[in-house]
Amino acid sequence: MPIPALPTEVIILIISYLPRPHIVRLLTVNRHWYNVISAQLYRTLCIRSLREQYEYRNLFNETRRGRKRRQQQQKSSNDQQQQQQSTDSNLDNKFEIGYPITGNGNGFYSSENYGQYVRVLDLSVPYNGKDITDSFLYDLALDCPNIETLNLYNCHKITTGAVKRVLAKCKRIRFFYLSMATSLDARCLQEAIPGQLHTLNIFGVPRFFFRHRPKAVLASLKTLKAGQWLDRQTIDLTGRLEHISLEGMHPEHISHLMQCNKNLRTIRLVRCQIHPILLGHLTNQKQLTTLELHRCKFIFNNNDDVQCDDYADGGSVEGDNMLLHFSRYHLMQRLEFKYMHIPSIQRIVEKCSDRLVSFIGPYNLSDAILDTLSTYCCRLERLSLVTRSNDTSSGASTSTSNTSIKNNSGRVHISLESLKRTLHTYTSSLAHLELSIQPATIVEQALLQWPNPNLQILILRLRVSISLLQSLATLYPALRVLYIASTESISEDEVDQYLLGQGKLEHLEALMLYDRRDSTNQEYLTLKNHYDYWSLGKEIW
Repeated sequence: MPIPALPTEVIILIISYLPRPHIVRLLTVNRHWYNVISAQLYRTLCIRSLREQYEYRNLFNETRRGRKRRQQQQKSSNDQQQQQQSTDSNLDNKFEIGYPITGNGNGFYSSENYGQYVRVLDLSVPYNGKDITDSFLYDLALDCPNIETLNLYNCHKITTGAVKRVLAKCKRIRFFYLSMATSLDARCLQEAIPGQLHTLNIFGVPRFFFRHRPKAVLASLKTLKAGQWLDRQTIDLTGRLEHISLEGMHPEHISHLMQCNKNLRTIRLVRCQIHPILLGHLTNQKQLTTLELHRCKFIFNNNDDVQCDDYADGGSVEGDNMLLHFSRYHLMQRLEFKYMHIPSIQRIVEKCSDRLVSFIGPYNLSDAILDTLSTYCCRLERLSLVTRSNDTSSGASTSTSNTSIKNNSGRVHISLESLKRTLHTYTSSLAHLELSIQPATIVEQALLQWPNPNLQILILRLRVSISLLQSLATLYPALRVLYIASTESISEDEVDQYLLGQGKLEHLEALMLYDRRDSTNQEYLTLKNHYDYWSLGKEIW
């Protein structure tokens, strides 16, 4: 029976619900399915281990042989031409001739041109024995000339010269992630054509713009992620930024950046001090749709001894009032106050609408706030409810200022019925859920009565019972990322049986069991390494 012809969009939708082993089998349906699935399977080239690094080197071995043959042919042709010119002109001097790599640029040296499908080259995953060198990077760039995203996170050995060569070869690169690649500086961007780069991540690369500031590149950037080393001279060259993510940067520099870029759509500030001038520039952004404040402090007094530590003592009244008078909450898509305390959060939520798809709540949540959220924002895709009392298990800071701290200022007061109502409101939309509410039995009872075939990410910063562990595969069959803080009362064999057994969580790609970090189970260690990578804020898919 012939296979009916399906549109490309339908095939992509079908394979989005299937695990990778099942997708591979569909390559043999017909040529159209083969082309569509190959484009999806090989779109991202991500090296996750030293073994994969060697496997890709071996895969490209035939490509390198083909290059050498073409080089030898070119060299022979050039030598003959040079000898003829030397004979004709009776010149004895020797010429130094370069032999460029030529060819048809078909990428992988194979009867099937898989290299044409690669759009994302991701070398950022940390693993034992990681050895990403200039030559290895350039070989991959030659085999995948159509890449649009290059991620070199933590690639310390990559040099500025190598990146320049890659940019000269791959003119389609638009998303450039150089976080923690400490050997690089802005001279590596000299080969980028004006308007080419859309996104630049230089977090953890100190003095990146110290030697060189490419004006054309900076003027066209849309997204910038940086740390505390971004200076005013570099900021002056920007002007079209729409998305910024800044960590630990001086408030005056952040204010200057917002003055130079009036059309910011995303503002993400981590561990930053927010003073009145900065908060004024923030609330005056007319295009803002995403506001993320993580562990930030509102500073409304010049005396550091009495500065307000937001998540320790309830926040600054002045800062809270300025946030409340922001006029664009009804247009917000993402609103996050992670590890903070916002007294007026209920009134802020009342100003939001169904446009909101991501909400990370502050510490001071209650049943009334959750009911308000369910009423005004019915299409959440991501929800995080985290109590401060469990924050230490996730590595969050618990330092406090000299001001007094109320005993219950950091606790979340949510009842079982309120949590159940909230979860059922988002059954059809929620894909990312993070919970840390005490007592843990409230969370377990709510989850056991909330099956969700769409949930992909589940973060439980609490102790999980065996009954919930047994039910996870049935309740949430589409899970791709799972974090569980404690499984102390459950044996390792039972954990493996319920989570890693055949026919269980088939889509699972990242797993962290916090109290089993020293486990020797190889399957679990692989998933744990993927979670370590994912938790850094880098998507693993």
